[in-house]
Amino acid sequence: MAAEDSARFVRRAGAVLTSEVLEQLEADVVNLAEQYLRRPPYAMFKPLSALRAEMFEMLEGHPRPEHAKELYRVAGLVSSLLAHLSSDLGQPYGVDTHTRAAWLCADLSGDNHQRAYIRWVQSQVAYWQHDYTRSADLARHGQQFAQVGESMLRLASQEARALAALGDEHETTRVLQRAGSSIEATLDQQPAPGVFYFPAGKAAYYAAEAHIALGGTAHLHQAVADAERSLALFAAGHGRSPELVAAAQLDLVTAHFGLDDLDAGAEHLAPVLQLPVESRTMPVIERTLKIAASLTNDRYADSAAAGDLRDQLDQFCSYSAGGGAPQLPA
Repeated sequence: MAAEDSARFVRRAGAVLTSEVLEQLEADVVNLAEQYLRRPPYAMFKPLSALRAEMFEMLEGHPRPEHAKELYRVAGLVSSLLAHLSSDLGQPYGVDTHTRAAWLCADLSGDNHQRAYIRWVQSQVAYWQHDYTRSADLARHGQQFAQVGESMLRLASQEARALAALGDEHETTRVLQRAGSSIEATLDQQPAPGVFYFPAGKAAYYAAEAHIALGGTAHLHQAVADAERSLALFAAGHGRSPELVAAAQLDLVTAHFGLDDLDAGAEHLAPVLQLPVESRTMPVIERTLKIAASLTNDRYADSAAAGDLRDQLDQFCSYSAGGGAPQLPA
């Protein structure tokens, strides 16, 4: 709290925007991006919204041109985080509004890295709305702004799982190879802070989800391998958060169930069912709903174990991070 008071003092000191204020704003955004991996999404709304309000107020004060460009860039980063947060909580109006603000800020600052991130957020939303063609198109469009390996890894991974959902095995394989080659390019670059970083563990479970969507024994076995690799990377501390680990575990569960290995799937599902409500983001809930639907298959009609798992999954999905939250103001 004392550090926050000092930061607020620096931001509000004097009537003229200075390089010191801009440095403080950048530090504030980095801090919030890192907190995003440790705190539930809904808890991040108030500090992000308050910081962006301060930035917009500064912009309305007509800062000097050399400072305005940087202020637009940092304000765009906060708007991107608000869009990501709205996506996690399943609030599409907030996503649309914040991404428009972020894109405008990216245009005014000329920040291509931010444009790539925004397109990923939009592609993710389209994916979870089952608009896979739009999701693939947005991810593909974002790649023209991907100036570093990490951005390409993020967008290629997203494009691959959208293409897989469309059933395009050839293109999915090609794009997964592109994503794999991007991992090497990320090794020598300075990682982005917090949630702006797209870790290899996340790319691995995106690949698992792509193979699950393509289906068939070979793809499902590859999905198991990819999901296990994702969990191993997160266990080593590479950009993990409770929500990301849960997503990887759920993809592993889905692959095992697809291979009719109910016992193995149930074993990996157990820790996910203990996930606190505030961490049950929309991607986590969507994965869980798919698993529950798979257990309604006729082959499980006489399985008491499958019935028990369905009940647990229904209970889990009844309480989500976004379900009890009011509509976040944009």
